Amino acid sequence: MYRLEIDDGYQLGLEVETYRQLFNTIRPHEALAMRRPLEVHLEAINDHQTIKSTEPESLPLS
Repeated sequence: MYRLEIDDGYQLGLEVETYRQLFNTIRPHEALAMRRPLEVHLEAINDHQTIKSTEPESLPLS
């Protein structure tokens, strides 16, 4: 974030978004077993959907 001199809020927003993309989708994290945050979150979503799909769609009436 401190690589460039940033003159205005718009430019700052662009730099923050670029860094966020790098941090969450490209750079592996040691705390996540060298996986990327995006991978971890997508895996959690897939696990949740798999669990949810095995549940009955409605409760029994009796």
